[in-house]
Amino acid sequence: MASSQKSLKSALNNFNKDKVEIKKDDMTAATIVMEELKKDIFRYLKGLGVPMRPFELMGSVYEGLKVIFANEFDLLMPLDLSDCEWDLENFNEVATKAGYWRLKLGRNKHAAEVPVSKNEWCKSLSKYLDNGYLSAVKIRRAFQSFLQKWSDQYKKSAAPKYEINVRQGGPAVTLNVVYGSDRRELCIDFVPAIDLRPIGMPTNALVVAKPPPKVLRGADVESLWLQSYCREEKERMNKIDQADNGCRKKCVKILKTIRLHNSQMGVLSSYVFKSILLKVCKDRKAEHWGSDSLADRFIDLLKELHSCLKTKNLPSQFNSKVNILASLEDPAIRNIETYLAKVIHKESYVNDLLTCSGTCKYCKGPSAKK
Repeated sequence: MASSQKSLKSALNNFNKDKVEIKKDDMTAATIVMEELKKDIFRYLKGLGVPMRPFELMGSVYEGLKVIFANEFDLLMPLDLSDCEWDLENFNEVATKAGYWRLKLGRNKHAAEVPVSKNEWCKSLSKYLDNGYLSAVKIRRAFQSFLQKWSDQYKKSAAPKYEINVRQGGPAVTLNVVYGSDRRELCIDFVPAIDLRPIGMPTNALVVAKPPPKVLRGADVESLWLQSYCREEKERMNKIDQADNGCRKKCVKILKTIRLHNSQMGVLSSYVFKSILLKVCKDRKAEHWGSDSLADRFIDLLKELHSCLKTKNLPSQFNSKVNILASLEDPAIRNIETYLAKVIHKESYVNDLLTCSGTCKYCKGPSAKK
């Protein structure tokens, strides 16, 4: 057993070196571009009178979890609607388990008539409401319009430094940027968020305009907002390995990279692996996470993932009512659970998880995300 664990540890370290880690120079160059565009867009939105709070740097780059390529940044765009009172309401049981809520204006406020912007597109909240509920769809569309107009203006500038296109996908309005003499590609995801404190939400929580999963598609879902704990997650992930110089984040980064190379694991979101780590750290506080324990802890995370898939339940570490796996359909869960059961039983971690043909798109070029 000791020999097999030593072999797995060596394979994990080699996989991390060859396929996971990002070159520092690449990250520096991408960060410079992102910071320049971020500042310009923020000035533009403030000039329109959009009630913005400063953009917040979130996601895998700022949690130390970005893998493979320096090609994606996540920025929160928090709207300041603190002048309004909001009630956080359940939509149905399925929505609650998936982390989705509706935001309704408080009864004693006339916020729909309160100007929140000097701009002609955003004179009052009323155009973003559906039957008193704030529409995530309308907010996303508004920000897409804002960024498209900024992009059009940027392209008409005297000497634009970058090629830029705007698109919408998931919760974000995305800038696709081409920069440098070697024409590197970069995606900057701007995520509309509501920075407020309705009753029932933690002090540092917010909601983001992420489209609901398939299980919630249908009528009346345009007003659904996803409760996000990205601020708490960022803080926790930045501290998680400090005390013992541990391998926690290294394990997650390896799993995230395996997901990109492995079609079986590709059904899972990268967020699942971070959630598994937080669960294991909470449930097994006495575990040793030093670099010499990399193989053992990697197997622990896989076994915990398999266990959660088997029960179809992975509670959020920030809200136990939310099941991270709720958006996955049963056939997908069964397929991954069966696959992992075989890998764990055979202990075929290297052959099945750490071996790639080298011909997949993530080995060929900088197209991977997260």
